[in-house]
Amino acid sequence: AWSALHIVALSVRCCCCAAASNLIVNPNFEQTILSNSHLASNWSYVYQAGSVYSRVTDVVRPPATAALKYSNQDAKTYQINVQDMPAAVATAMAGRHFNASAWIKTDNITGADSGATIAVEWTGPGDGRGVPGAVCINQTATGCETYLAGKYLDGITGTHDWSFISAVVQIPDPVDSVRMDVYVRSGMVGV
Repeated sequence: AWSALHIVALSVRCCCCAAASNLIVNPNFEQTILSNSHLASNWSYVYQAGSVYSRVTDVVRPPATAALKYSNQDAKTYQINVQDMPAAVATAMAGRHFNASAWIKTDNITGADSGATIAVEWTGPGDGRGVPGAVCINQTATGCETYLAGKYLDGITGTHDWSFISAVVQIPDPVDSVRMDVYVRSGMVGV
């Protein structure tokens, strides 16, 4: 069994800023890593033992000329495609609302989880008290030094032509780092 996801036009834009430019670099996966035209620049493949992600040009949503493809044959595989925001951008995002969005095309994505989706995750100092969903990721003898939290959008399952997903995300202040994730959860398979 295999499952496929194609994604383009990732966007993180400030909701209340005068200049609402996209903070995602290479949002359509059109720029490549020079040594490998199947890998998009500015994106990292986490858990990449036999990566399920590749850059493609045959299934795209115009005006894009490329897309990210997820193709998986193992229901136990869980890999995330990530873009970390530069530190200065993350700092500027603190305390603001952003619209995170993506266009997603799926081919028989099935399973009991969220489907093909995106997330905006962030880390901050301390235990994240008051931050919904905060989880300690750096516990020390004196307490939690760093927490992880995020906004996880509802995903798309089944087979669908290009579908738009979007959510407003509030980044807490202070924040240490912010990243955009593209993923399909473990246990999600298709034909």
